[in-house]
Amino acid sequence: MKKFLAGFIVVLTFGFWATNAPAQWKRIFLPVGPTPYNITSLASSGGYIYVGGTLSGTPLIYRSNDDGVNWKSITTPLFNNPVALAASGNNVYAVFNDGVKSSSNNGDGWTDISPPLPIGSYSDRSILVSGTDIFIGTVGGNGGAGMYASKNNGSTWDTIGSGYGDTIGLSRENYNIFALYYDGSKLFAGSDPGVNVNSDPLNRGGWSLLSNDLKSLNINAFLGIGSQLFVGTSNGLFGPNDSVNGFSLVGTADPVYSLAANGQDIFAGVGAMDGVFRTNGQKNWLSWKQGLSEGALQGGGFALTISGNNAYLGAVGGGLWQRAINDFDAVQQANINQPDLSQNYPNPFNTATTIHYSLAQEGRVSLSVYNMIGERVALLKDGLEPAGDNVATFVSGALPSGLYCYRLLTASGGTTSRIMQIER
Repeated sequence: MKKFLAGFIVVLTFGFWATNAPAQWKRIFLPVGPTPYNITSLASSGGYIYVGGTLSGTPLIYRSNDDGVNWKSITTPLFNNPVALAASGNNVYAVFNDGVKSSSNNGDGWTDISPPLPIGSYSDRSILVSGTDIFIGTVGGNGGAGMYASKNNGSTWDTIGSGYGDTIGLSRENYNIFALYYDGSKLFAGSDPGVNVNSDPLNRGGWSLLSNDLKSLNINAFLGIGSQLFVGTSNGLFGPNDSVNGFSLVGTADPVYSLAANGQDIFAGVGAMDGVFRTNGQKNWLSWKQGLSEGALQGGGFALTISGNNAYLGAVGGGLWQRAINDFDAVQQANINQPDLSQNYPNPFNTATTIHYSLAQEGRVSLSVYNMIGERVALLKDGLEPAGDNVATFVSGALPSGLYCYRLLTASGGTTSRIMQIER
Protein backbone atom coordinates (compact mmCIF):
# COMPACT_ATOMS: atom_id res chain seq x y z
CA MET A 1 0.00 0.00 0.00
CA LYS A 2 1.36 3.38 -0.93
CA LYS A 3 2.03 5.69 2.00
CA PHE A 4 0.24 9.03 1.75
CA LEU A 5 2.08 12.33 1.97
CA ALA A 6 0.88 14.93 4.41
CA GLY A 7 -1.19 17.77 3.00
CA PHE A 8 -3.40 20.77 3.60
CA ILE A 9 -6.78 21.98 2.53
CA VAL A 10 -7.49 25.67 2.31
CA VAL A 11 -11.13 26.33 3.10
CA LEU A 12 -12.85 29.61 2.34
CA THR A 13 -16.31 30.23 3.69
CA PHE A 14 -18.24 33.17 2.33
CA GLY A 15 -21.59 34.46 3.47
CA PHE A 16 -24.05 36.59 1.50
CA TRP A 17 -27.67 37.63 1.70
CA ALA A 18 -29.96 37.01 -1.26
CA THR A 19 -32.82 39.36 -2.02
CA ASN A 20 -34.93 36.71 -3.74
CA ALA A 21 -36.12 33.64 -1.84
CA PRO A 22 -34.46 30.55 -3.38
CA ALA A 23 -35.85 27.05 -3.61
CA GLN A 24 -35.59 25.50 -0.18
CA TRP A 25 -36.35 22.64 2.19
CA LYS A 26 -39.86 22.27 3.59
CA ARG A 27 -40.81 20.63 6.86
CA ILE A 28 -42.90 17.44 6.72
CA PHE A 29 -45.12 16.79 9.71
CA LEU A 30 -45.86 13.15 10.43
CA PRO A 31 -49.32 12.29 11.83
CA VAL A 32 -47.88 12.37 15.36
CA GLY A 33 -47.95 16.17 15.12
CA PRO A 34 -45.48 19.07 15.08
CA THR A 35 -43.55 18.02 18.21
CA PRO A 36 -39.80 17.88 17.42
CA TYR A 37 -39.10 14.19 16.99
CA ASN A 38 -35.80 12.44 16.42
CA ILE A 39 -35.43 11.07 12.89
CA THR A 40 -32.50 8.67 12.96
CA SER A 41 -33.03 6.58 9.81
CA LEU A 42 -34.45 6.84 6.30
CA ALA A 43 -34.79 4.33 3.46
CA SER A 44 -36.52 4.24 0.08
CA SER A 45 -37.40 1.66 -2.55
CA GLY A 46 -40.02 1.24 -5.26
CA GLY A 47 -41.64 4.62 -4.69
CA TYR A 48 -41.89 4.11 -0.92
CA ILE A 49 -40.09 6.27 1.63
CA TYR A 50 -39.59 4.90 5.15
CA VAL A 51 -38.88 7.05 8.21
CA GLY A 52 -37.66 5.74 11.57
CA GLY A 53 -37.14 7.54 14.84
CA THR A 54 -38.54 8.29 18.27
CA LEU A 55 -40.93 10.75 19.91
CA SER A 56 -40.47 11.25 23.66
CA GLY A 57 -38.82 7.83 23.84
CA THR A 58 -41.59 6.08 21.88
CA PRO A 59 -40.48 4.35 18.67
CA LEU A 60 -42.07 5.35 15.38
CA ILE A 61 -41.80 4.08 11.80
CA TYR A 62 -43.86 5.66 9.00
CA ARG A 63 -44.07 5.14 5.25
CA SER A 64 -45.35 7.15 2.29
CA ASN A 65 -45.85 6.20 -1.35
CA ASP A 66 -47.09 9.57 -2.63
CA ASP A 67 -43.98 11.76 -2.33
CA GLY A 68 -44.52 12.49 1.33
CA VAL A 69 -48.07 13.84 1.07
CA ASN A 70 -49.64 11.11 3.21
CA TRP A 71 -48.02 8.91 5.85
CA LYS A 72 -49.02 5.62 7.45
CA SER A 73 -47.68 4.28 10.73
CA ILE A 74 -46.16 0.81 10.36
CA THR A 75 -44.96 0.64 13.95
CA THR A 76 -45.91 -2.38 16.06
CA PRO A 77 -45.72 -2.87 19.85
CA LEU A 78 -42.76 -5.18 19.23
CA PHE A 79 -40.52 -2.29 18.20
CA ASN A 80 -37.84 -0.80 20.41
CA ASN A 81 -36.20 2.41 19.19
CA PRO A 82 -35.29 1.88 15.50
CA VAL A 83 -31.74 2.95 14.71
CA ALA A 84 -31.44 1.88 11.06
CA LEU A 85 -33.71 1.05 8.12
CA ALA A 86 -33.09 -0.65 4.77
CA ALA A 87 -35.40 -1.38 1.85
CA SER A 88 -35.22 -3.54 -1.27
CA GLY A 89 -38.26 -4.00 -3.52
CA ASN A 90 -41.25 -4.66 -1.26
CA ASN A 91 -38.98 -5.78 1.57
CA VAL A 92 -38.17 -3.42 4.42
CA TYR A 93 -35.83 -4.10 7.34
CA ALA A 94 -35.72 -2.38 10.71
CA VAL A 95 -32.76 -2.56 13.09
CA PHE A 96 -33.41 -1.95 16.78
CA ASN A 97 -31.37 -1.84 19.95
CA ASP A 98 -32.34 -5.46 20.60
CA GLY A 99 -32.64 -7.13 17.19
CA VAL A 100 -33.82 -7.01 13.58
CA LYS A 101 -37.25 -7.33 11.97
CA SER A 102 -38.25 -7.64 8.31
CA SER A 103 -41.39 -7.16 6.26
CA SER A 104 -42.15 -8.53 2.80
CA ASN A 105 -45.15 -6.25 2.24
CA ASN A 106 -43.83 -2.72 2.75
CA GLY A 107 -44.27 -2.83 6.50
CA ASP A 108 -47.83 -4.15 6.79
CA GLY A 109 -46.55 -7.19 8.68
CA TRP A 110 -43.26 -7.93 10.44
CA THR A 111 -41.14 -11.01 11.22
CA ASP A 112 -38.31 -11.25 13.71
CA ILE A 113 -35.08 -12.21 11.91
CA SER A 114 -32.62 -11.25 14.66
CA PRO A 115 -29.25 -12.99 14.56
CA PRO A 116 -28.56 -15.31 17.51
CA LEU A 117 -27.46 -13.31 20.54
CA PRO A 118 -23.81 -13.82 21.48
CA ILE A 119 -22.69 -14.25 25.07
CA GLY A 120 -23.21 -10.88 26.70
CA SER A 121 -25.05 -8.02 25.05
CA TYR A 122 -24.82 -5.91 21.92
CA SER A 123 -26.76 -3.32 19.96
CA ASP A 124 -27.43 -3.59 16.24
CA ARG A 125 -26.35 -0.34 14.62
CA SER A 126 -26.14 -0.73 10.84
CA ILE A 127 -27.75 -2.86 8.15
CA LEU A 128 -27.10 -3.35 4.45
CA VAL A 129 -29.26 -5.38 2.05
CA SER A 130 -28.27 -6.66 -1.40
CA GLY A 131 -30.87 -9.02 -2.88
CA THR A 132 -31.26 -11.80 -0.33
CA ASP A 133 -27.89 -11.01 1.28
CA ILE A 134 -28.06 -9.08 4.55
CA PHE A 135 -25.17 -7.66 6.58
CA ILE A 136 -25.51 -6.30 10.11
CA GLY A 137 -22.95 -4.41 12.17
CA THR A 138 -23.17 -4.09 15.95
CA VAL A 139 -21.97 -1.63 18.55
CA GLY A 140 -20.38 -2.46 21.89
CA GLY A 141 -21.26 -5.91 23.07
CA ASN A 142 -19.62 -7.95 25.78
CA GLY A 143 -18.03 -10.74 23.78
CA GLY A 144 -20.21 -9.86 20.77
CA ALA A 145 -19.57 -11.08 17.24
CA GLY A 146 -19.34 -7.61 15.71
CA MET A 147 -20.60 -8.56 12.24
CA TYR A 148 -23.31 -10.89 10.91
CA ALA A 149 -24.14 -12.04 7.38
CA SER A 150 -27.12 -13.91 5.94
CA LYS A 151 -27.37 -15.40 2.45
CA ASN A 152 -31.09 -16.20 2.70
CA ASN A 153 -32.88 -13.03 3.75
CA GLY A 154 -32.32 -13.58 7.45
CA SER A 155 -33.36 -17.23 7.80
CA THR A 156 -29.87 -18.19 9.02
CA TRP A 157 -26.82 -16.16 10.04
CA ASP A 158 -23.04 -16.47 10.12
CA THR A 159 -20.66 -14.35 12.15
CA ILE A 160 -17.95 -12.58 10.18
CA GLY A 161 -16.32 -10.79 13.09
CA SER A 162 -13.26 -13.02 13.41
CA GLY A 163 -10.13 -10.96 13.01
CA TYR A 164 -11.92 -7.64 12.70
CA GLY A 165 -10.93 -6.31 16.10
CA ASP A 166 -7.33 -7.41 15.69
CA THR A 167 -7.08 -5.56 12.38
CA ILE A 168 -7.88 -2.16 13.82
CA GLY A 169 -6.52 -2.67 17.30
CA LEU A 170 -9.87 -3.14 19.04
CA SER A 171 -10.82 -6.06 21.24
CA ARG A 172 -13.75 -8.27 20.24
CA GLU A 173 -15.71 -6.72 23.11
CA ASN A 174 -15.48 -3.24 21.60
CA TYR A 175 -16.62 -3.45 18.01
CA ASN A 176 -18.45 -0.33 16.88
CA ILE A 177 -19.67 -0.80 13.31
CA PHE A 178 -21.49 2.38 12.30
CA ALA A 179 -21.61 2.08 8.50
CA LEU A 180 -21.55 -0.62 5.81
CA TYR A 181 -21.06 -0.69 2.03
CA TYR A 182 -21.15 -3.72 -0.30
CA ASP A 183 -20.01 -3.56 -3.92
CA GLY A 184 -21.26 -7.04 -4.81
CA SER A 185 -18.11 -8.85 -3.76
CA LYS A 186 -16.33 -6.83 -1.05
CA LEU A 187 -17.84 -5.59 2.20
CA PHE A 188 -16.60 -2.32 3.71
CA ALA A 189 -17.19 -1.74 7.43
CA GLY A 190 -16.76 1.66 9.04
CA SER A 191 -16.08 1.90 12.75
CA ASP A 192 -14.43 4.17 15.29
CA PRO A 193 -11.87 4.33 14.00
CA GLY A 194 -11.08 3.27 10.44
CA VAL A 195 -12.41 1.28 7.49
CA ASN A 196 -11.85 -2.45 7.07
CA VAL A 197 -12.64 -4.50 3.98
CA ASN A 198 -13.61 -8.16 3.60
CA SER A 199 -13.21 -9.75 0.15
CA ASP A 200 -15.42 -12.77 0.91
CA PRO A 201 -17.91 -11.75 3.61
CA LEU A 202 -20.54 -14.38 2.77
CA ASN A 203 -18.02 -17.15 3.43
CA ARG A 204 -16.52 -15.76 6.63
CA GLY A 205 -13.55 -14.17 4.92
CA GLY A 206 -10.91 -12.23 6.81
CA TRP A 207 -10.60 -8.47 7.29
CA SER A 208 -7.89 -6.04 6.25
CA LEU A 209 -7.38 -2.31 6.70
CA LEU A 210 -8.60 -0.40 3.65
CA SER A 211 -6.49 2.76 3.91
CA ASN A 212 -4.03 4.36 6.30
CA ASP A 213 -5.58 7.71 5.39
CA LEU A 214 -8.79 6.79 7.24
CA LYS A 215 -7.51 4.65 10.10
CA SER A 216 -7.74 7.36 12.78
CA LEU A 217 -11.18 8.71 11.78
CA ASN A 218 -14.64 7.80 13.04
CA ILE A 219 -16.67 6.52 10.08
CA ASN A 220 -20.34 7.51 9.74
CA ALA A 221 -21.38 6.79 6.14
CA PHE A 222 -20.38 5.28 2.78
CA LEU A 223 -21.42 6.12 -0.77
CA GLY A 224 -20.44 4.24 -3.91
CA ILE A 225 -20.69 5.85 -7.36
CA GLY A 226 -19.37 3.50 -10.04
CA SER A 227 -15.90 2.44 -8.90
CA GLN A 228 -15.54 5.44 -6.57
CA LEU A 229 -16.03 5.11 -2.82
CA PHE A 230 -16.80 8.18 -0.71
CA VAL A 231 -16.56 8.09 3.07
CA GLY A 232 -18.31 10.38 5.54
CA THR A 233 -16.22 10.81 8.69
CA SER A 234 -16.04 12.80 11.89
CA ASN A 235 -13.52 15.06 10.12
CA GLY A 236 -15.26 15.60 6.79
CA LEU A 237 -15.97 13.90 3.47
CA PHE A 238 -13.18 11.82 1.94
CA GLY A 239 -12.92 10.49 -1.61
CA PRO A 240 -10.41 8.47 -3.62
CA ASN A 241 -7.25 10.05 -4.94
CA ASP A 242 -4.55 8.88 -7.33
CA SER A 243 -2.60 6.74 -4.86
CA VAL A 244 -3.32 3.07 -4.23
CA ASN A 245 -6.19 2.82 -1.70
CA GLY A 246 -5.58 6.50 -0.96
CA PHE A 247 -8.21 8.95 0.26
CA SER A 248 -8.18 12.71 0.71
CA LEU A 249 -10.60 15.38 1.86
CA VAL A 250 -12.90 16.26 -1.06
CA GLY A 251 -15.65 18.28 0.60
CA THR A 252 -16.61 19.94 3.83
CA ALA A 253 -14.38 19.41 6.86
CA ASP A 254 -17.46 19.37 9.10
CA PRO A 255 -18.63 15.97 10.43
CA VAL A 256 -20.51 14.08 7.69
CA TYR A 257 -23.30 11.91 9.08
CA SER A 258 -25.04 10.72 5.91
CA LEU A 259 -24.54 10.44 2.15
CA ALA A 260 -26.87 9.97 -0.83
CA ALA A 261 -26.56 10.26 -4.60
CA ASN A 262 -28.62 11.09 -7.65
CA GLY A 263 -26.59 10.07 -10.68
CA GLN A 264 -23.24 11.80 -10.29
CA ASP A 265 -24.56 14.34 -7.77
CA ILE A 266 -23.57 13.75 -4.14
CA PHE A 267 -25.62 14.92 -1.15
CA ALA A 268 -23.94 15.12 2.26
CA GLY A 269 -25.72 15.63 5.58
CA VAL A 270 -23.32 17.46 7.86
CA GLY A 271 -23.06 19.02 11.30
CA ALA A 272 -21.76 22.35 12.56
CA MET A 273 -24.95 24.19 11.46
CA ASP A 274 -24.22 23.59 7.75
CA GLY A 275 -27.10 21.16 7.15
CA VAL A 276 -26.54 19.79 3.65
CA PHE A 277 -24.01 20.18 0.88
CA ARG A 278 -24.46 18.88 -2.65
CA THR A 279 -22.35 18.64 -5.78
CA ASN A 280 -23.39 19.45 -9.28
CA GLY A 281 -21.87 16.54 -11.23
CA GLN A 282 -19.05 16.20 -8.63
CA LYS A 283 -17.58 19.48 -9.92
CA ASN A 284 -18.44 22.04 -7.26
CA TRP A 285 -19.82 21.81 -3.74
CA LEU A 286 -22.94 23.88 -3.17
CA SER A 287 -24.54 24.79 0.13
CA TRP A 288 -28.03 23.26 0.15
CA LYS A 289 -29.36 24.19 3.58
CA GLN A 290 -31.80 26.92 2.51
CA GLY A 291 -35.03 26.70 4.50
CA LEU A 292 -33.80 24.38 7.25
CA SER A 293 -34.71 25.51 10.75
CA GLU A 294 -32.14 26.15 13.45
CA GLY A 295 -33.36 23.01 15.22
CA ALA A 296 -32.72 20.91 12.12
CA LEU A 297 -29.27 22.44 11.66
CA GLN A 298 -28.35 21.83 15.28
CA GLY A 299 -29.44 18.21 14.95
CA GLY A 300 -27.25 17.71 11.87
CA GLY A 301 -28.05 15.76 8.70
CA PHE A 302 -28.32 12.48 10.53
CA ALA A 303 -30.15 10.64 7.71
CA LEU A 304 -30.54 11.26 3.96
CA THR A 305 -32.29 9.41 1.17
CA ILE A 306 -33.45 10.08 -2.39
CA SER A 307 -36.89 8.96 -3.57
CA GLY A 308 -38.26 9.97 -6.95
CA ASN A 309 -37.60 13.65 -7.52
CA ASN A 310 -37.12 14.48 -3.86
CA ALA A 311 -34.42 14.39 -1.21
CA TYR A 312 -35.42 13.66 2.39
CA LEU A 313 -33.44 14.75 5.45
CA GLY A 314 -33.88 13.49 9.00
CA ALA A 315 -32.41 15.37 11.95
CA VAL A 316 -32.15 14.49 15.63
CA GLY A 317 -34.63 16.79 17.35
CA GLY A 318 -35.23 18.60 14.05
CA GLY A 319 -37.82 16.36 12.40
CA LEU A 320 -38.26 15.41 8.73
CA TRP A 321 -37.59 17.63 5.70
CA GLN A 322 -38.13 17.36 1.93
CA ARG A 323 -36.65 19.20 -1.06
CA ALA A 324 -36.86 18.72 -4.84
CA ILE A 325 -33.52 17.54 -6.18
CA ASN A 326 -34.03 19.27 -9.51
CA ASP A 327 -34.36 22.81 -8.15
CA PHE A 328 -31.51 23.93 -10.36
CA ASP A 329 -32.46 27.59 -9.97
CA ALA A 330 -30.77 27.51 -6.58
CA VAL A 331 -27.81 25.63 -8.03
CA GLN A 332 -27.42 28.08 -10.89
CA GLN A 333 -27.69 31.03 -8.50
CA ALA A 334 -25.01 29.43 -6.36
CA ASN A 335 -22.75 29.07 -9.40
CA ILE A 336 -23.23 32.76 -10.25
CA ASN A 337 -22.10 33.78 -6.78
CA GLN A 338 -19.38 31.19 -6.47
CA PRO A 339 -15.89 32.67 -6.02
CA ASP A 340 -13.08 31.90 -8.41
CA LEU A 341 -9.95 30.21 -7.06
CA SER A 342 -6.66 30.62 -8.93
CA GLN A 343 -3.63 28.37 -8.78
CA ASN A 344 -1.24 29.39 -6.02
CA TYR A 345 2.12 30.93 -6.98
CA PRO A 346 4.80 29.79 -6.75
CA ASN A 347 3.95 26.13 -7.07
CA PRO A 348 5.88 24.12 -5.97
CA PHE A 349 6.77 26.44 -3.10
CA ASN A 350 9.38 26.35 -0.36
CA THR A 351 8.26 28.45 2.61
CA ALA A 352 5.47 30.77 1.43
CA THR A 353 3.01 30.91 -1.46
CA THR A 354 0.31 33.32 -2.61
CA ILE A 355 -3.32 32.38 -3.20
CA HIS A 356 -5.56 34.60 -5.35
CA TYR A 357 -9.36 34.39 -5.29
CA SER A 358 -12.16 36.50 -6.67
CA LEU A 359 -15.50 37.21 -4.97
CA ALA A 360 -18.69 37.99 -6.86
CA GLN A 361 -19.84 40.31 -4.09
CA GLU A 362 -18.72 41.66 -0.74
CA GLY A 363 -19.07 39.27 2.16
CA ARG A 364 -17.50 37.69 5.21
CA VAL A 365 -14.55 35.45 4.46
CA SER A 366 -12.84 32.82 6.59
CA LEU A 367 -9.72 31.39 5.02
CA SER A 368 -8.37 28.35 6.86
CA VAL A 369 -5.75 25.67 6.33
CA TYR A 370 -6.55 22.03 7.12
CA ASN A 371 -4.41 18.92 7.12
CA MET A 372 -5.49 15.84 5.22
CA ILE A 373 -7.44 14.40 8.12
CA GLY A 374 -9.54 17.53 8.36
CA GLU A 375 -7.79 19.28 11.27
CA ARG A 376 -7.42 23.03 10.93
CA VAL A 377 -3.79 24.06 11.30
CA ALA A 378 -4.01 27.78 10.39
CA LEU A 379 -6.54 30.60 10.04
CA LEU A 380 -5.42 32.99 7.29
CA LYS A 381 -8.39 35.38 7.12
CA ASP A 382 -11.57 35.95 9.06
CA GLY A 383 -13.58 39.05 8.23
CA LEU A 384 -15.35 41.11 5.60
CA GLU A 385 -13.77 41.01 2.14
CA PRO A 386 -14.67 43.22 -0.87
CA ALA A 387 -15.99 42.00 -4.21
CA GLY A 388 -13.35 41.41 -6.86
CA ASP A 389 -9.82 40.08 -6.62
CA ASN A 390 -8.37 39.19 -3.21
CA VAL A 391 -5.11 37.63 -2.10
CA ALA A 392 -3.81 35.60 0.84
CA THR A 393 -0.31 34.44 1.70
CA PHE A 394 0.25 31.03 3.23
CA VAL A 395 3.46 30.55 5.22
CA SER A 396 3.89 26.84 5.97
CA GLY A 397 6.27 27.30 8.89
CA ALA A 398 7.17 23.96 10.47
CA LEU A 399 4.47 22.00 8.61
CA PRO A 400 5.88 19.06 6.63
CA SER A 401 6.71 19.03 2.94
CA GLY A 402 4.60 17.13 0.44
CA LEU A 403 1.62 17.22 -1.89
CA TYR A 404 -1.33 19.29 -0.73
CA CYS A 405 -4.66 20.45 -2.03
CA TYR A 406 -6.37 23.70 -1.18
CA ARG A 407 -10.12 24.05 -1.29
CA LEU A 408 -12.27 27.15 -1.65
CA LEU A 409 -15.69 26.75 -0.03
CA THR A 410 -18.52 29.30 -0.02
CA ALA A 411 -22.18 29.38 0.90
CA SER A 412 -22.79 28.46 -2.74
CA GLY A 413 -20.11 25.86 -3.33
CA GLY A 414 -16.44 25.09 -3.54
CA THR A 415 -13.53 24.20 -5.77
CA THR A 416 -10.17 22.50 -5.23
CA SER A 417 -6.64 22.82 -6.60
CA ARG A 418 -3.38 21.06 -5.79
CA ILE A 419 -0.22 22.49 -4.29
CA MET A 420 3.26 21.12 -3.62
CA GLN A 421 5.66 22.17 -0.88
CA ILE A 422 9.25 21.08 -1.50
CA GLU A 423 11.95 20.47 1.07
CA ARG A 424 13.79 23.51 2.34
